[in-house]
Amino acid sequence: MEIDLELKNLFQKIQEVPSVPFLTKLQTSYLKQFLDKLNIKYLDYGYSIIIPPILYNNSTPKLVLMCHTDHPGIVLKNNEEGVLMGLIGNAPFKELLGKRQVGLKIYNPEGILAGKGLITDIYGGPKQKVHIKTNLQVPLNSYGQFDIDYYSESESFFEVYNADDGISVATMLKLLVDKVKSKFNVYYVFNLYEEVHQLSSWYLAKNNVLKLSEQDLIINLECLKTESISESDFGKIDYEGGIVLQLSNNGCLFGYKNKGANLSENFIKKIASDNGIRIQLGVIKDSCDSRPFTQFSLTSNICTLTIPNKYKHNGSDDGLLRTEHILKRHIIDFYTVLTKILSEDPTTLSKIADVESLSQKLKQHDHITNYKLMKEKAILNERLEIAYKDIVYRKHFFPVNIKELLIDLTFKYVSYLIYIYLKFLSLYERHLNK
Repeated sequence: MEIDLELKNLFQKIQEVPSVPFLTKLQTSYLKQFLDKLNIKYLDYGYSIIIPPILYNNSTPKLVLMCHTDHPGIVLKNNEEGVLMGLIGNAPFKELLGKRQVGLKIYNPEGILAGKGLITDIYGGPKQKVHIKTNLQVPLNSYGQFDIDYYSESESFFEVYNADDGISVATMLKLLVDKVKSKFNVYYVFNLYEEVHQLSSWYLAKNNVLKLSEQDLIINLECLKTESISESDFGKIDYEGGIVLQLSNNGCLFGYKNKGANLSENFIKKIASDNGIRIQLGVIKDSCDSRPFTQFSLTSNICTLTIPNKYKHNGSDDGLLRTEHILKRHIIDFYTVLTKILSEDPTTLSKIADVESLSQKLKQHDHITNYKLMKEKAILNERLEIAYKDIVYRKHFFPVNIKELLIDLTFKYVSYLIYIYLKFLSLYERHLNK
């Protein structure tokens, strides 16, 4: 089966739109223009672009399809330095810089390719500041992206700059183009800030923007490196073995705070089985937007549907630098599963409600969730939500005037006060529970 040409063109177009965490203006503009052409109404929450159901049915569950638009890269301050956003840690990347030069494509704030440069060093600490070398005049808040091939394909696979999460964005847009009808109350959610500690989904979950309850379903769409938490306990995830129904992150079993079966898990398994689609059940590592919805215990019906991505983040988390690599047949299966889910009658859920999900079984003796880690991540998210509040809404990272500078300094100061208070409170609670 050939991959749909329109889906392929959407995927290719997304590679052309510069994407760096906290520089979200271009991705937001692309999305809005695309949706405007389709006469689709959307809501801009600053953190996310959300398309609500056209006709809401109070007797039907909500179905949330969610992806993210950002991809790791460098926010450039000038022609000498910037901040590398979205990596898990900088040690492997620093080791890479010791072996070879790392090229950089530089786009101005309007998204026009200005030229190229080199990354010469990365400094320690959480800010991940990088030193660059270029002869260009680089405006504040320019985009720095790795200088690698951005798009190529063979008969069986794509090699692109941004599969994570460009393919999920393209897939959701294709569903909208095709006007796939559904009896569910479907919300299409495009998160603008996932690569920076899931700021978007944290905001949505904390404020319950979608007014979710236990009956509702969340299916997060991703393109991750699918590494099992424990191959001896949960088996190995084969890169070529099919799309992955992901039930966990590092230290987080999705929906662990809620009792009962994971209907999102059961639903996807049923759809895949009914349509002869091979799917892998994954208790895997990594981090994604399902985690914040789990932490606020909005529903037990949470999972991530993933296209295996061997070189997620362009391999930079592992000290490599190359294109991301995904299989075409996985994309076809990914799209097919989603169209079948949307087309299914919601009454199907009552037929699978009593079927024990793997998630439910794992909750009984949860050796996956690291409660201390979840608490630490929650405290960090509370700080970052405050520290980056103005940055999120203005859609550029470095302040461009005194007013923005003062706002940033104020928010960061307050965020650290909150952080210290929450850390102290956490330590006190642990002391009481000893």
